Amino acid sequence: MLSGSFGFGALELRLASVASDEELRERISDQLARVVTLFGADLQRYGELAAQLEARELAQRRRERFLKLGRAVEDAVAATLTALGL
Repeated sequence: MLSGSFGFGALELRLASVASDEELRERISDQLARVVTLFGADLQRYGELAAQLEARELAQRRRERFLKLGRAVEDAVAATLTALGL
């Protein structure tokens, strides 16, 4: 793995993959440091937070998908009604 072979940590690699700008990486790192300050060495809390954030992200994606589907249905109904002259 890159982290072992080249001396990069998993966090460094992920930060580099989401933010090519050094200033943005530093700002993200600062926000993550706030979480570390709150949780300390309590690994369970980090896992719980990650699970909550993953669930929230999944719910948001589902919500967006259903909104898009709803709009498509509305458009199809409107087009059909227009075609029928209603």
